[in-house]
Amino acid sequence: MSNALGKRLKEIREQFDLTQMQLGRLLNLNYRTLSNYELGRAEPDIETLKKLSETYHMSIDAIVGNRHSDAFREKINGLSPQDRKIAESFVDFLLAQDEKPKNSKKK
Repeated sequence: MSNALGKRLKEIREQFDLTQMQLGRLLNLNYRTLSNYELGRAEPDIETLKKLSETYHMSIDAIVGNRHSDAFREKINGLSPQDRKIAESFVDFLLAQDEKPKNSKKK
């Protein structure tokens, strides 16, 4: 098992100035579980990643270290505040369109 994710999880937790116990309380997880994630002994399941995403206000991609999302975020952050709001609104619009049920073609 790679420890890259564990290092990333620890790095983010420390950026938020949280101890494992504090984060454990926020996520309703035992601090030992968080320690195992950070040491690379275990990996968080999708539900835990969702909770981390909500807690940190970060995408799961950013949490797990996908560079693609980091590059996109850098582009967005380089915009003026007004243009950033427009870009974020557009992305929200696209995501909402993607979530709509697809109409089946009528015969």
